Amino acid sequence: MRRAACFLLLALGCGPAAVRPADRPHVVVIVVDDVGQGDLGYCGGDLDTPRLDALANESLRLDRFYAAPMCSPSRAQLMTGKHALRLGMLRNIKPDDDAGLSTDETTVAERLAEAGYRAALVGKWHLGHARPEQRPNARGFQASYGLLRGWVDYTTHEVDGVTDWHRNGAPLDEPGYATDLIAAEAVRVIHAHDPSAPLFLVVSFNAPHPPLQAPPGAAPGSDARAVYAAMVERMDTRIGDVLDALDASGLAQNTLLWFLSDNGANPKFGGSNAPLAGGKYTCYEGGLRVPALLRWPGHLSPGASPAFVATVDLAPSLEALAGLARRSDVDGIDVLPALQAGLATPERDLLFAVDHANVERRAILRAPWKYITERRKDGTTLQLFNVVADPLEEHDLARQSPEIASALAARLAEASPAAAPRGQ
Repeated sequence: MRRAACFLLLALGCGPAAVRPADRPHVVVIVVDDVGQGDLGYCGGDLDTPRLDALANESLRLDRFYAAPMCSPSRAQLMTGKHALRLGMLRNIKPDDDAGLSTDETTVAERLAEAGYRAALVGKWHLGHARPEQRPNARGFQASYGLLRGWVDYTTHEVDGVTDWHRNGAPLDEPGYATDLIAAEAVRVIHAHDPSAPLFLVVSFNAPHPPLQAPPGAAPGSDARAVYAAMVERMDTRIGDVLDALDASGLAQNTLLWFLSDNGANPKFGGSNAPLAGGKYTCYEGGLRVPALLRWPGHLSPGASPAFVATVDLAPSLEALAGLARRSDVDGIDVLPALQAGLATPERDLLFAVDHANVERRAILRAPWKYITERRKDGTTLQLFNVVADPLEEHDLARQSPEIASALAARLAEASPAAAPRGQ
């Protein structure tokens, strides 16, 4: 009955506390880079993250939130509402690439602009940098600031000898630690915003993505975990600055705030996904299942949600929030009515794909089942897990449940383009 009620709520686009399109709350999306479940205090991690822990107490905790296992694919899903597998975005865009998210794709920023939102991107983009039409200001953002590529030196803002720090696409020579600068710009945008118009602000920290560089004043030594911890703790402090600005500006009470990590942590560079298996670049839970929070005062009650939610759901959820009609070509759904009502999301397939280090990984999640393939030069492995009963993925059930494995394999093959492009 609960599932049937959820379908009805989603069909009607309403719920016990459903938003009226005319309300058009402000939206702030905070994205962090390569943060795992074992990193944040509120997730049970061992790092000092008091501001995020406090935010978690005020938020709906999305304990089963799924991203792509790599930066560019995850951000492409977030911006379009489509699976990276369909977009052909299966690898990261490298600093010297001319590839990017196809200019044929519509972004959530472009859609929200139709509803009168003022859209700003602060921080990391990583969806195309070589040509102006690939950059944020050509993809629906009226204002942008930060790095266009996937990583930079935190103090020189260089990557491979090239400075990558911009305001509205124009190169910017500005001293400072990247995490501090991104937060300061986000605070400036919030305080400068005219609250009579709705704001769509994406604050995209590149921390704690490599290179491992501790912030000024920290002296963690050379241990990777210690340096990583210093970076996360500075990031947590700066997220607090953004939250404080929302409070001081009076915007917080009418703001939907969505916090998430773009993919799981990379243990090689000090991150932790404990107790989950795998990490960045893999289709195990440690690579896909990431910290995520939703705070919307008066509309979402704090607590923990077991609903399966993913980066592909962000765009259609925010577009519905703005009163816009659903696009027929998106893979995600508007999850807000179900989350407001405390219901499960409808059964659907979530697809994951990544090509990295000569390994092609594909996965399909049809809760509670997840089917994973890994193709290497020496062969292909197939695995099936019940991620609800076995969240640590310790028991491969492919042989015990061949019918389920075969059905998911067929759906994954059907959804996989024969030759996926890298973007335009």
